[in-house]
Amino acid sequence: PAPPASAAARLLQQADEALSRRRWFEAVTHLRNACSLEPGNQAIAARSREVEAKIHSDLRRAGIVDKAVAHLNVSFDELTKLDASPKAGFILSRVNGSYDVQSILKISPMSPLEAKLVILELLEGGQIRLS
Repeated sequence: PAPPASAAARLLQQADEALSRRRWFEAVTHLRNACSLEPGNQAIAARSREVEAKIHSDLRRAGIVDKAVAHLNVSFDELTKLDASPKAGFILSRVNGSYDVQSILKISPMSPLEAKLVILELLEGGQIRLS
C-alpha cells in the first residue's frame, strides 16, 4: 500500500481540485493552510506562489487591474437586499465611481488577492462594473 499522504499534501490536492472548478478562495485557503502546516517546505511554498501568480493573471484578464475604476451596477435599495458576505459588503461600501481597484486594495483589511477575488465575485454577479 502507498504511504498515507501528509495533511499538507492533501491540502495541495484539494487546492488543485478547487482551481479546476474556479473556486479561487477555496484554493488559496488550502494553499495557505498547507504552507502553515509545513512552513519550511519549499515545494509547497513554490506551488503556492505559482497558483497565486496564475490567479492574478486570470484576474488581470478579467479586467481587474489597479487603475480600473469600480462603479455600482445596482441601486442602494438593491444593495440592502443583497445577501453579501462581510468581505463583499466592505468592498461594496468602497465602490463610489471614483475609487480605482488600487485605492480599494490600499484601504482593505484583506490581502490584495482576497480583495481582488471579492471584486471578481461582484463583477461576475453583476453588482459592479469596472471602467
